[in-house]
Amino acid sequence: MKKYYYLNSAQQQMGPVYADEFPRLGLTGETFVWCEGMPNWVKANQVPEILPYLNGHSPVYGGGASYGNANSAAPSKPQPPCPDNYLVWSILSTVFCCWPIGIVAIIKSAKVNNLWTQGYYEQAQNTANEAKKWCIVSAVSAIAFMIFYIVFVVALGAASAL
Repeated sequence: MKKYYYLNSAQQQMGPVYADEFPRLGLTGETFVWCEGMPNWVKANQVPEILPYLNGHSPVYGGGASYGNANSAAPSKPQPPCPDNYLVWSILSTVFCCWPIGIVAIIKSAKVNNLWTQGYYEQAQNTANEAKKWCIVSAVSAIAFMIFYIVFVVALGAASAL
């Protein structure tokens, strides 16, 4: 089975993906696609092999074959907005707070956009929430350590004054 690249709504190249993943990604016949062997990017509804996998497809190329009725096709579901990946907060918590916990936050943050782009919207939101959680844990642990350190130094100073 061929792997296809496609242009998202921001005209960014995405993929490669198999044609059977097109419905999950919300791709339609108006989406530009390309695969090895194609000279240029074309609308997906111009590629006969992927017509059965399109949301709301309508044929554009000739040949007399009917590959679907555009009027009966349901419109594809709109994509939810990409959640905040908290990458900046993850980096800051790694540098200024607790770096072992901050690294976990960076790893979680780095996964958010990729999951969203692949169409896993709920997993992207859950991963963004986990990244936020690890940023908070890193900051709280750094504050707790600072409080413990100050108490320790004050207690050590008071003990040496006796």
